[in-house]
Amino acid sequence: MSQVIYCLNIKSLDEEVMLVTEETENPNDNKLFKKIPAICKYIDISTLSLPEMIKESKEIKLDFKLKK
Repeated sequence: MSQVIYCLNIKSLDEEVMLVTEETENPNDNKLFKKIPAICKYIDISTLSLPEMIKESKEIKLDFKLKK
């Protein structure tokens, strides 16, 4: 929730903000609370999943190598 509150503070300064999270809005567990994207949607904060951010970013380059 600290990330959501931080985004609300930035938004209150009329700055654009987007929260990047590993969570999706789809409920796939039995938690009592809503997931971050659902909360952000309710309070009008944009979200992006981590895989989407990596896919859309032209600055992030990943190279995986197996260690022997």
